[in-house]
Amino acid sequence: MAISQEVRGHAHIFAHSLAAIIGAKIGDAQIRSIIDQMGGRLEGISNPNSIPPDAFMDIARQVESFKLEEARLAPNAQAIRDAKATDAAQTAAGGIADRLRNGNFFDRGDGRNSGATSKDSGARFDAIIDRSSAAYWITPAGMAETRAYASQHLPWAVNDPDLLRLGPSAIKALADVHLKKENYERLTKEFHLKPTETVETAKRAKKLGVDLNQAAESSSKIRAGLPAAERPGFEDAIHDYLPKLGDADAREKFNKKMEGYKARAPKLAPQINDLQQQLRTTGQAEQQAKQKDEVAVTAKNNTLAGLNAAPAAPAAPASEKPATPAAKGGDERKVTAVSGAGAAQPKPAV
Repeated sequence: MAISQEVRGHAHIFAHSLAAIIGAKIGDAQIRSIIDQMGGRLEGISNPNSIPPDAFMDIARQVESFKLEEARLAPNAQAIRDAKATDAAQTAAGGIADRLRNGNFFDRGDGRNSGATSKDSGARFDAIIDRSSAAYWITPAGMAETRAYASQHLPWAVNDPDLLRLGPSAIKALADVHLKKENYERLTKEFHLKPTETVETAKRAKKLGVDLNQAAESSSKIRAGLPAAERPGFEDAIHDYLPKLGDADAREKFNKKMEGYKARAPKLAPQINDLQQQLRTTGQAEQQAKQKDEVAVTAKNNTLAGLNAAPAAPAAPASEKPATPAAKGGDERKVTAVSGAGAAQPKPAV
């Protein structure tokens, strides 16, 4: 599936304008190449408002890399590299927003045009910096909103720009599972989850009732206990499964890998078993099977009990009532007479 022209156009304008603002020497062909490299991340998106923020961030980083390469070749390269020239994902995007607000979007600021043509109107570009767009959260205004939200709900995240660029909903997802800073760092540094992957993991953990702090700590301890040669594979196993937490296929693959680690590092088997339980990867199918077996056994026992029990006396038909005890003396004769007189007589033969 190809990238839609509308999405490609917005991404191209974003990259072109950002390059103009930070002074990166990059042409249309290079920008097209950057967008093509985004591949499936932009395919299937018809509305530019649906472009994920991390996609804009990756475009910004690649554009920034051209600037840093220029800095590397400059006499004062080290100083420029240390200063990072400018934070492209934040400052430049904010500059784009300011130009739109001021009505001089196509002005580089030095009297020359940014390179965008007049057909690329501010209205068309609004989707990129409008508050309803994911890209809004990478602007200074958007990050300020997210920072204010984080200060109330996840204080340790206020100085993490990668998280702030994802917006308040990402902060809420981490806050909902009470993720600690040290465990966020374990997930992102030891197991190489991107911020967006960690947020997705948190959402799934909340839904499944997984204690993400406990799981991160357990994973880190197991990693530390593994031989150095085994660690990269274990890191990949955690990285691949967590953002798909609860997915049946991913769970099966994860469990197979864990069985391998138990066999190769038997001393860590109890800890790996605990981690599997914490991540809800085992015990569910077994518990369901156990419950099914228990139901079957109970039904069988009830059947056998019914066969071994003494047969119950058949109930008397409703029309059959116990005979009324006969009265004594004269009353008995009266009853007999009445009974004889009132009894049905057989019809005479014709």
